[in-house]
Amino acid sequence: MQIISIRRTRQYIKDNYPDAKYKKDETENWIQIKFPERELDEINYSLNETYQGLYHQIAEKIEKGLNLAYYRLEEYRIAGKRNEMELGRMKALGVSYRPSS
Repeated sequence: MQIISIRRTRQYIKDNYPDAKYKKDETENWIQIKFPERELDEINYSLNETYQGLYHQIAEKIEKGLNLAYYRLEEYRIAGKRNEMELGRMKALGVSYRPSS
């Protein structure tokens, strides 16, 4: 059987396994899992000063210049029977997302 790794956050382990222990190898004793306390630094900066207006220009293009491209995936089905109910849902979504000019 292959080894499986499941990622868990520190907080998840602290909350759900408060007495969790591990062994480095078979000859050692069990070791309590302890996480170091985080020391976070706060950094304040201005996007406008950093990017000299570029951030504002990009945000404006995204807000005003881009339209949501919708598609009806069910129309492109090659194999099997098309699900007409699903196609109807996709068409309804397309109408509700059309940009107003």
